[in-house]
Amino acid sequence: MFVYKQIPFSLHSGTKISHLDRNLSMFTFSMSTIARVLKIKFLYEKLIRSKLSFITENMGRNKFNNHKRKLEKKFDPTNDKKKTQGYKFQDNIKGDEDYFGTIETLKETDVGIGSYTTSLENRFECTFKERFSDFHVNEIDLDGNEVRLTDLTVPQESKPVEIELKDCPLIADGLVTLEQLNEIKEIVAGDDMQRKVSIPVTALDKEKRGLIHMNLKKVFGHDIVGGTKSEGDEKFIEVRKFNAKSRDRKDWTWPEEYVSFVMYKENVDTVQAVNALAGKSGIKPNSFTYAGTKDKRAKTSQRVSVRKVDPNRLAGAAKHCHNIHIGNFEFKKETLKLGQLRGNRFRILLRNVTADDAIISKTLDEFEQNGFINYFGMQRFGNFASVPTYEIGKALLKQQWKLACELIMKPRAGDPNDIREMREHWWKTRDSKAARKMLRYSCTLVEARLLEGFTKNGESDYLGALTNIPRNMRLLYAHSYQSLIWNKVVTRRVQEMGLKLCPGDLIYTESNTDPVEILPENDDQDDENNLDTPVEESHFKKMVRPLTASDISSGKFTIFDIVAPLPGHDVTYPSNAMSEWYTELLAQDNLTSEALKQKRKIYSLTGSYRKLFIKPQNFSYKIQKYEKPTENLILSDLEVLRNEQLHEIPESAGFKAVILDFTLPSSCYATMALREIIKSNVDAIQEEEIELEPDTKKMKVDIAV
Repeated sequence: MFVYKQIPFSLHSGTKISHLDRNLSMFTFSMSTIARVLKIKFLYEKLIRSKLSFITENMGRNKFNNHKRKLEKKFDPTNDKKKTQGYKFQDNIKGDEDYFGTIETLKETDVGIGSYTTSLENRFECTFKERFSDFHVNEIDLDGNEVRLTDLTVPQESKPVEIELKDCPLIADGLVTLEQLNEIKEIVAGDDMQRKVSIPVTALDKEKRGLIHMNLKKVFGHDIVGGTKSEGDEKFIEVRKFNAKSRDRKDWTWPEEYVSFVMYKENVDTVQAVNALAGKSGIKPNSFTYAGTKDKRAKTSQRVSVRKVDPNRLAGAAKHCHNIHIGNFEFKKETLKLGQLRGNRFRILLRNVTADDAIISKTLDEFEQNGFINYFGMQRFGNFASVPTYEIGKALLKQQWKLACELIMKPRAGDPNDIREMREHWWKTRDSKAARKMLRYSCTLVEARLLEGFTKNGESDYLGALTNIPRNMRLLYAHSYQSLIWNKVVTRRVQEMGLKLCPGDLIYTESNTDPVEILPENDDQDDENNLDTPVEESHFKKMVRPLTASDISSGKFTIFDIVAPLPGHDVTYPSNAMSEWYTELLAQDNLTSEALKQKRKIYSLTGSYRKLFIKPQNFSYKIQKYEKPTENLILSDLEVLRNEQLHEIPESAGFKAVILDFTLPSSCYATMALREIIKSNVDAIQEEEIELEPDTKKMKVDIAV
């Protein structure tokens, strides 16, 4: 007989690690079920580790209850977080005792978030993000159009048009001759795969050459392939019969090179969704591009682009992806790039509202009028107070390569067992090769890439090991430090100078009036370690100018025009006290703006500009009664497409909700907008890796009225 001991585990309200029920219940199985039991045991232990990690990571938060962030009803704006006992790292790591200890998580005050634009008295009690269906996000493209899933139809390839060759519009436009078309017709009818027709196009521009390709495809369809060739100073379009047996190229018959489609997803983040779609379609994930990532615990729609992949292949793959639907196919000449969006539309449901309608209206009307401070949200700075991302970024900027590596590898509470054991092993032995073997071969964590770098370059080559980390990840560390300084300066600006224009404040010049944040272009990756490549000054300093007293008195500008720089070596600082605050904060870390200019381009921060205050656009709200605690009150794109309807709600319904609807520019955090409404931290939700009840996670926000 095989005996398996199971530890019952509960996530009921108030569960603590020290109070876990250790009573063992015995299950006996016959020898024929041992293999099945071992598999169940492995999955069960993995589940338990995930739950333990989740609970320990959040035990220090105020009244945390089954993935709810419950804030105290007695709100104290000067001390909205209680200091919790943190994980104290020591060289002699104690293992499970420390692992199951309480974790100190980052607080808003740790990252410079501390002010509001609206009255502290205007707030109300509510429950936020109780279900992922309470949070809807639709991308706004560069043309100002809302991206929505409205059509699941898959486009079909165009078939040849039955027309007389003499009536082809190319002849009338003088782009080809009837003789050339007849010769192409003969090639299609014959078996000579080498025979071709050359159409001179030296004098034609790209648009007219594309017109020839398109019309030839309309007439002859799949039967021909063609391309533009150059011979000396002459250009020709060569057309030949398509060889169906050829494996060296696939004919692309769609109007443009890039396929663009709307991706609708539920309770999955953008990267995971793209990876799933890539896996089911047999395409590399990095072939897909998108303008920005969208929330996981939400229902979201956004544009995605991929080069020369048949729409039918994509649609077929999406059918096998959980909670992912694609449609609204289009064909574009260029790919979609990161940052190519104007913003996002948010529809957010706040449940369990207890305040009077008058108080709700007063709070939201003030929010619409005054907007919110455009803080960088908590997710910018990582999950752990012991190793925030800005500390790693600071080490990189100070060229403290060893310290940066040790901060990345530092053991911390809350890690899964394999990660924790890997960290401890490396810290004690500095044997990177052995530590890497403790992780899955396919592991793509930053720590795994760093260990691979040590293995390749040597245990003492800290800079070489860091170079093995993806470039974008290293940039995020440095940008996290910039964001910290920005948040701190802006909080002090509001506290000491108020919500008004001041001489010396920066505004964009007339040619740069629209963006919420202006970022420098990424440097060429090939030059990132070239010490001989000088760092050039850019035009960044000319993008802004200081406000004068006459500017302020003219009434042309408001606080929503003010920008503040993220620190760098090539930005203009405000011509008032704010400039000194930047200097003081950098000096506390033994840095200066000039010191941020390095020969290693990836660690050289040019700087950028970001608006201080944001007013939500197209803002509206609705106070809604509902009957059932989990009742759906917002229709998603997919539900609208399926003609689903909301349930009729009787007037006697006992629950009250508020539905918010607004648009924010790109680079803005919706959680910072919600913080302004509820006057508390809404950023501290941590996602679980294993979803037991995928639509029942909550964060309770209790705020005194």
